[in-house]
Amino acid sequence: MQAVSSAEPEAGSAANPDAGLVVLCTCPETSAERIARVLVADRLAACVNRLAGIRSVYRWNGAIHDEPEALLVIKTTRSRYEALESRLQALHPYDVPEIIALPIRAGAERYLAWLAGEIRPSADAGPLADAGRSAVGGPLDDSHKRKSS
Repeated sequence: MQAVSSAEPEAGSAANPDAGLVVLCTCPETSAERIARVLVADRLAACVNRLAGIRSVYRWNGAIHDEPEALLVIKTTRSRYEALESRLQALHPYDVPEIIALPIRAGAERYLAWLAGEIRPSADAGPLADAGRSAVGGPLDDSHKRKSS
């Protein structure tokens, strides 16, 4: 598995399926937790940050709206983007959800290796009935963020 790092600028290219992406998606706060958990449980995202309390001002059907929303910051790879976008479209309550992908040009090598490994399809991956559990059956947690002693 090849990780993207600041020493490998070509690793972020479209030719590398493990190249990381940050996908931005706004949604109602009432939908954010469910969408985030499903994307991680289905191994379409390694991590989803939910930023509640944002306001979006936009034009829709000729009128200007100002609405409270949550911003999902989704980490995935190019190889999983198409499936992630399709799943987001299916889960999202909006007719035209904001889904924007930005390439990760550089990052901590160990984090990017973890990201690519967590979303790689495996025999035990796939849609789970319990979106609060990982594909290997344990609770979803942030143990990847803790330093080992």
